[in-house]
Amino acid sequence: MFTGSQPDALKTNTSLVAAAFERLTHMAERLLRDVTNGEGGSPHFENVRELLASVPLNTEEHAIASQRLANAWRYAGEGEHGAARYELAMLVRNFAKRRQLYE
Repeated sequence: MFTGSQPDALKTNTSLVAAAFERLTHMAERLLRDVTNGEGGSPHFENVRELLASVPLNTEEHAIASQRLANAWRYAGEGEHGAARYELAMLVRNFAKRRQLYE
């Protein structure tokens, strides 16, 4: 049985979502640094992909973020580090904005 007040429960859920977006933003920033340093096959691509599945995004937002990550992976693998950095920078920016909505 739920014993907490609804505002407390919502505050907790909001804090958890903010923390998930914070973690996702941090991992995407780390991936961006790796790509900037020429580490195109960074294992952080998989970490970001897994974390992306855990945050509440609508279908369109998830599709766009997934496509940006896939593009970054492909560009990095092809040695197009500038294009990969752009895609990752857009992901970082969008994740940070989403995190702010939940803070």
